[in-house]
Amino acid sequence: MPDQRVAVPLGTADPPSEVPEWVRYPETDGQPMPDGPRQRRVMNGVLHALEGHFRSTDAYFGGDTFVYYVEGRKREAVAPDVFAVMDVPFADDRVYRPSKHGGRLPDFVMEVLSPTTRHYDQTEKKELYCTLGVQEYFLFDSEAGPEDRAMWAYELDGGDYKPMLPAGMVSGEEEYASGVLDLGFRRDEGRVRVRDLNTGLDYSWPEEEREGHRRETRRRARAEAGRARAEAERRAEAERRERAEAGQARAEAGQARAEAENALLRERIAEFEARLGVKPKP
Repeated sequence: MPDQRVAVPLGTADPPSEVPEWVRYPETDGQPMPDGPRQRRVMNGVLHALEGHFRSTDAYFGGDTFVYYVEGRKREAVAPDVFAVMDVPFADDRVYRPSKHGGRLPDFVMEVLSPTTRHYDQTEKKELYCTLGVQEYFLFDSEAGPEDRAMWAYELDGGDYKPMLPAGMVSGEEEYASGVLDLGFRRDEGRVRVRDLNTGLDYSWPEEEREGHRRETRRRARAEAGRARAEAERRAEAERRERAEAGQARAEAGQARAEAENALLRERIAEFEARLGVKPKP
């Protein structure tokens, strides 16, 4: 686990409390987002994996959220595409202020390159994250061709970033391992596939999970329909048996009544013949 690093304080120069927090620490700079749908899908896929990975672990993570690394200075902020802070409980904040979370700064950052941010992410942002002590810095190019390199990873070493080597090949792609998160990252169809290094299992993208839920819903519906049909057939068969048994019982009862009536008739005939002195026929 990396050393606990804290944000740079600004003494007691925190803006006056009567100024609303959203003014003191805005969640947007008012500029249009440079990322396109492709970059957003990458970010959403990684954040979805982090949500599953940290479900039972204290970790604060977010995406495209301003991190105010100098308390009280709204210009001293950066908005990583994806970031994580270990050993800090998750909170649904508009912005990340280290002062509200033990002074902790991100341990992990991933930037998704786009034509408008590529140079900034590879230079100025990289230097800033190094200065802030971000332990691991990952870059992913969603627009890289099949034969082009798509991912770079760096880890802090002696106050500077040292390039990481791929940890291995997974599904034909180079995977970079995050020791901070215990996760592996690799390219998959122009996006980032995240793998749990402890279980070896991949995390699904949101739409895959939704499709999985839909398939499971359809499977359960088919199973329920099958059970309903089987129950309907069982009931129909039971009703057929009941009707048959009832019919058999009625037939037996009718036969018994007929036999009883025949016996009574024979007795009466015998009595009549006896009164007339007629010998019964052999």
